[in-house]
Amino acid sequence: MNHPLISLLSLSLAFSATAQEPRKQGIGPSVLPEGPLVPSKDLPGDEELAARRAASGATGVKAVPKKARGFTLESLSQFVNQGDLSAILPKGSVIHCPDALAIHLVAKPTGTLMAWPDFLVTHRAWITTHEVTPAQIKGDVPLSEAELSSFRQGGKMVVATLRGNPVTVLPPAPKPD
Repeated sequence: MNHPLISLLSLSLAFSATAQEPRKQGIGPSVLPEGPLVPSKDLPGDEELAARRAASGATGVKAVPKKARGFTLESLSQFVNQGDLSAILPKGSVIHCPDALAIHLVAKPTGTLMAWPDFLVTHRAWITTHEVTPAQIKGDVPLSEAELSSFRQGGKMVVATLRGNPVTVLPPAPKPD
């Protein structure tokens, strides 16, 4: 029992096999198809580009100065200084500073930069740390009034830390009415 669809399919396969030409094997220019040249042959040279620029009235290449970015280490940092020793802290990490100790917060470091842990140990008489939570860092939860009053009573500069490392503490977001 010969099905007409099967016989039609076998007939079309037989015609398509004879209509294809054999596939070329190998590499090199003989395998590439005939046709136009590659686009790189049509590109102008340096002399032609200079002539086009001169014909258009261009005055030459303009040097564009680099725009200063506002994200430098100095702009994102706060420096604590005592004598000829300085330490670098993230901006916003000092959560309490008495007026008498404000002279220790400087815009630029002077003297020798010291690692934060060493600076803290050396100057523990006037500087201390306070561990904050991730929610307090994000500004979701403000510092409690009890914490703030203890900072005021302590009389020391207080630096916010997370796992012993100084961190920026964002101010609490204003609540909408």
